[in-house]
Amino acid sequence: RCWGSNMGWTLGAYSGQSCDLGMPCSRTPVALNNPSGLQFALVYAGDGDGMTCAVATSSAAYCWGSGYLGDPAVGLSSKPVLVTGGLSFASAGPGFGHSCGRATSGEAWCWGQGWAGQLGNGVAAPGTNSYVPVRAGTGTFSMVSAGSYHSCGVETGGQRILCWGNNVLGQLGDGTTTNRSTPTVAAGW
Repeated sequence: RCWGSNMGWTLGAYSGQSCDLGMPCSRTPVALNNPSGLQFALVYAGDGDGMTCAVATSSAAYCWGSGYLGDPAVGLSSKPVLVTGGLSFASAGPGFGHSCGRATSGEAWCWGQGWAGQLGNGVAAPGTNSYVPVRAGTGTFSMVSAGSYHSCGVETGGQRILCWGNNVLGQLGDGTTTNRSTPTVAAGW
Protein backbone atom coordinates (compact mmCIF):
# COMPACT_ATOMS: atom_id res chain seq x y z
CA ARG A 1 0.00 0.00 0.00
CA CYS A 2 1.13 3.54 -0.74
CA TRP A 3 -0.08 7.04 0.22
CA GLY A 4 0.71 10.68 -0.49
CA SER A 5 1.05 12.37 -3.87
CA ASN A 6 -0.08 10.38 -6.87
CA MET A 7 1.51 12.55 -9.54
CA GLY A 8 2.63 10.26 -12.35
CA TRP A 9 0.99 7.21 -10.69
CA THR A 10 3.58 6.98 -7.89
CA LEU A 11 1.02 5.26 -5.66
CA GLY A 12 0.51 2.52 -8.22
CA ALA A 13 -3.26 2.95 -7.89
CA TYR A 14 -6.02 5.42 -8.59
CA SER A 15 -6.98 7.05 -5.31
CA GLY A 16 -9.85 9.22 -6.55
CA GLN A 17 -8.82 11.95 -4.10
CA SER A 18 -7.63 15.47 -4.77
CA CYS A 19 -5.40 17.34 -2.37
CA ASP A 20 -3.85 20.81 -2.37
CA LEU A 21 -4.05 22.64 -5.70
CA GLY A 22 -6.21 19.84 -7.11
CA MET A 23 -3.29 17.40 -7.31
CA PRO A 24 -4.12 13.68 -7.11
CA CYS A 25 -3.20 12.08 -3.81
CA SER A 26 -4.29 9.79 -1.02
CA ARG A 27 -4.09 10.70 2.65
CA THR A 28 -4.56 7.05 3.61
CA PRO A 29 -2.88 3.87 2.28
CA VAL A 30 -4.34 2.52 -0.98
CA ALA A 31 -3.76 -0.96 -2.36
CA LEU A 32 -1.25 -1.25 -5.17
CA ASN A 33 -2.63 -2.04 -8.63
CA ASN A 34 -1.01 -5.48 -8.61
CA PRO A 35 -2.89 -7.85 -10.93
CA SER A 36 -0.18 -10.52 -10.78
CA GLY A 37 -0.29 -10.71 -6.96
CA LEU A 38 3.40 -9.99 -6.44
CA GLN A 39 4.70 -10.08 -2.88
CA PHE A 40 7.25 -7.39 -2.00
CA ALA A 41 10.06 -7.61 0.55
CA LEU A 42 11.15 -3.93 0.26
CA VAL A 43 9.54 -0.75 -1.10
CA TYR A 44 11.38 2.51 -1.87
CA ALA A 45 9.63 5.82 -2.51
CA GLY A 46 11.18 8.30 -4.94
CA ASP A 47 12.38 11.83 -4.44
CA GLY A 48 9.41 13.68 -5.92
CA ASP A 49 10.03 12.78 -9.57
CA GLY A 50 7.16 10.36 -9.98
CA MET A 51 8.51 6.87 -9.36
CA THR A 52 8.38 4.13 -6.74
CA CYS A 53 10.41 0.90 -6.82
CA ALA A 54 10.27 -2.37 -4.90
CA VAL A 55 12.05 -5.69 -4.61
CA ALA A 56 9.78 -8.74 -4.80
CA THR A 57 10.26 -11.77 -2.59
CA SER A 58 11.65 -13.42 -5.76
CA SER A 59 14.49 -10.78 -5.78
CA ALA A 60 13.18 -9.22 -9.00
CA ALA A 61 12.96 -5.40 -9.02
CA TYR A 62 9.83 -3.55 -10.08
CA CYS A 63 9.09 0.16 -10.55
CA TRP A 64 5.91 2.13 -11.23
CA GLY A 65 4.96 5.72 -11.90
CA SER A 66 6.52 7.84 -14.64
CA GLY A 67 10.03 8.14 -15.99
CA TYR A 68 12.73 5.52 -16.32
CA LEU A 69 11.01 2.41 -14.94
CA GLY A 70 13.71 -0.06 -15.99
CA ASP A 71 11.90 -1.40 -19.06
CA PRO A 72 12.72 0.34 -22.37
CA ALA A 73 9.15 -0.24 -23.58
CA VAL A 74 7.40 1.49 -20.65
CA GLY A 75 7.53 5.15 -19.57
CA LEU A 76 4.35 5.42 -17.46
CA SER A 77 2.58 2.70 -15.50
CA SER A 78 0.05 2.57 -12.68
CA LYS A 79 1.13 -0.99 -11.85
CA PRO A 80 4.50 -2.65 -11.15
CA VAL A 81 6.80 -2.97 -14.17
CA LEU A 82 9.57 -5.56 -14.09
CA VAL A 83 13.06 -4.05 -14.30
CA THR A 84 14.21 -6.05 -17.30
CA GLY A 85 17.52 -7.85 -17.63
CA GLY A 86 17.21 -10.79 -15.26
CA LEU A 87 19.29 -9.58 -12.28
CA SER A 88 18.39 -10.63 -8.75
CA PHE A 89 18.26 -7.54 -6.51
CA ALA A 90 18.82 -7.15 -2.78
CA SER A 91 17.63 -3.52 -3.02
CA ALA A 92 16.45 -1.10 -5.71
CA GLY A 93 15.28 2.44 -5.19
CA PRO A 94 14.64 5.65 -7.10
CA GLY A 95 16.42 8.94 -6.57
CA PHE A 96 15.49 11.95 -8.66
CA GLY A 97 15.37 10.99 -12.35
CA HIS A 98 17.28 7.74 -11.89
CA SER A 99 17.30 4.56 -9.83
CA CYS A 100 20.04 2.35 -8.45
CA GLY A 101 20.00 -1.14 -7.04
CA ARG A 102 22.32 -3.62 -5.44
CA ALA A 103 22.34 -7.10 -6.94
CA THR A 104 22.27 -10.03 -4.54
CA SER A 105 25.89 -10.62 -5.61
CA GLY A 106 26.83 -7.10 -4.37
CA GLU A 107 27.36 -5.21 -7.62
CA ALA A 108 25.62 -1.85 -8.06
CA TRP A 109 23.49 -1.12 -11.12
CA CYS A 110 21.73 2.12 -12.13
CA TRP A 111 19.27 3.26 -14.80
CA GLY A 112 17.56 6.53 -15.76
CA GLN A 113 18.92 10.03 -16.35
CA GLY A 114 22.69 10.18 -16.59
CA TRP A 115 23.55 13.76 -17.58
CA ALA A 116 25.62 14.35 -14.41
CA GLY A 117 27.14 10.87 -14.30
CA GLN A 118 24.65 9.62 -11.70
CA LEU A 119 24.58 6.15 -13.30
CA GLY A 120 28.21 5.64 -12.29
CA ASN A 121 29.18 3.86 -15.51
CA GLY A 122 31.83 6.36 -16.59
CA VAL A 123 29.56 8.28 -18.97
CA ALA A 124 27.65 11.54 -18.56
CA ALA A 125 24.83 11.03 -21.09
CA PRO A 126 21.08 11.68 -21.39
CA GLY A 127 20.09 8.36 -19.85
CA THR A 128 18.91 4.82 -20.35
CA ASN A 129 15.91 2.73 -19.36
CA SER A 130 18.11 -0.38 -19.07
CA TYR A 131 20.38 -0.80 -16.09
CA VAL A 132 24.15 -0.35 -16.45
CA PRO A 133 26.90 -1.49 -14.07
CA VAL A 134 28.42 1.02 -11.67
CA ARG A 135 32.20 1.06 -12.00
CA ALA A 136 33.71 0.64 -8.55
CA GLY A 137 37.18 -0.07 -7.20
CA THR A 138 36.25 -3.24 -5.34
CA GLY A 139 33.21 -4.06 -7.42
CA THR A 140 30.80 -4.81 -4.58
CA PHE A 141 28.67 -2.80 -2.18
CA SER A 142 26.84 -3.57 1.03
CA MET A 143 24.46 -0.66 0.37
CA VAL A 144 23.58 1.65 -2.55
CA SER A 145 21.28 4.67 -2.53
CA ALA A 146 20.13 7.00 -5.32
CA GLY A 147 19.75 10.68 -4.40
CA SER A 148 18.99 13.93 -6.17
CA TYR A 149 20.95 13.42 -9.44
CA HIS A 150 23.70 11.63 -7.51
CA SER A 151 24.20 8.23 -5.89
CA CYS A 152 26.30 6.78 -3.07
CA GLY A 153 27.25 3.35 -1.86
CA VAL A 154 29.10 1.68 0.98
CA GLU A 155 31.75 -0.75 -0.16
CA THR A 156 31.47 -4.30 1.11
CA GLY A 157 33.28 -4.40 4.42
CA GLY A 158 32.31 -0.79 5.21
CA GLN A 159 35.78 0.58 4.51
CA ARG A 160 34.76 3.43 2.20
CA ILE A 161 31.79 5.44 1.03
CA LEU A 162 31.77 6.09 -2.71
CA CYS A 163 29.58 8.64 -4.48
CA TRP A 164 29.01 9.67 -8.10
CA GLY A 165 26.90 12.08 -10.17
CA ASN A 166 25.94 15.71 -9.58
CA ASN A 167 28.32 17.51 -7.21
CA VAL A 168 27.40 21.18 -7.65
CA LEU A 169 26.73 21.49 -3.90
CA GLY A 170 29.49 19.13 -2.81
CA GLN A 171 27.10 16.23 -2.25
CA LEU A 172 29.72 13.65 -3.28
CA GLY A 173 31.86 14.53 -0.28
CA ASP A 174 35.15 14.57 -2.19
CA GLY A 175 36.00 18.19 -1.35
CA THR A 176 35.14 19.48 -4.85
CA THR A 177 32.11 20.62 -6.82
CA THR A 178 33.04 18.56 -9.89
CA ASN A 179 30.49 16.07 -11.23
CA ARG A 180 31.78 12.49 -11.32
CA SER A 181 30.60 9.73 -13.69
CA THR A 182 32.44 7.01 -11.75
CA PRO A 183 32.47 6.40 -7.99
CA THR A 184 34.76 8.68 -6.02
CA VAL A 185 35.75 8.19 -2.39
CA ALA A 186 34.15 10.59 0.07
CA ALA A 187 36.83 12.47 2.04
CA GLY A 188 37.79 10.86 5.32
CA TRP A 189 37.35 7.28 4.14
